[in-house]
Amino acid sequence: MMRPDVAVELSQYQTCDCEREKRDDLRDLCRAALNGDWKTTKHYIVKDRSLLHARLTKSWDTVIHIAVHSKHIPFVKELVDYLTVDELAIENRNKDTGLSIAAVSGIFEVAELMVNKNSKLTMLRGTRELIPFGMAAEAGHKKMAEFLYLNTQFGCLDRGERIRLFFITLTCDLYGITSFLHAPLFVFAVWLL
Repeated sequence: MMRPDVAVELSQYQTCDCEREKRDDLRDLCRAALNGDWKTTKHYIVKDRSLLHARLTKSWDTVIHIAVHSKHIPFVKELVDYLTVDELAIENRNKDTGLSIAAVSGIFEVAELMVNKNSKLTMLRGTRELIPFGMAAEAGHKKMAEFLYLNTQFGCLDRGERIRLFFITLTCDLYGITSFLHAPLFVFAVWLL
């Protein structure tokens, strides 16, 4: 018969082994996402779908964030197809979604995939409380900003936020987009100065 104190010690080691195995899985998943290894990533997320929500970095980046950062377009396509609409909206510590990262990076193809699957992503605020359009404009990605402009519901934004976006487009020399942001808004914004 096993002594109770030995049984407790063994269960502690089993817990540690479980935690170590989970940590190893997370490390391998992170590495697979960084390398654009869809086969390995799919193995882990099919086995345990909750890994899609796992915070893999200190910034709380998940598989989708890492995939967009790594710029492996075929991998991102597979992942976007696999994710649900809600999983595509997972935020990291800065409140950035995969679309926010694509907007700042100017990865147009990825942004298009994500918006086509979940158009509500264009309205989620990330770093510095900017919507993806503002992030793309601030980074000077004209093509991305134009695409996001066409897919953003500006009527849902308050006047202050529209003015802020207007000035971001002016500051970043995106004058063509500035004209889209409505002349009456410009007159109002100048009046405020």
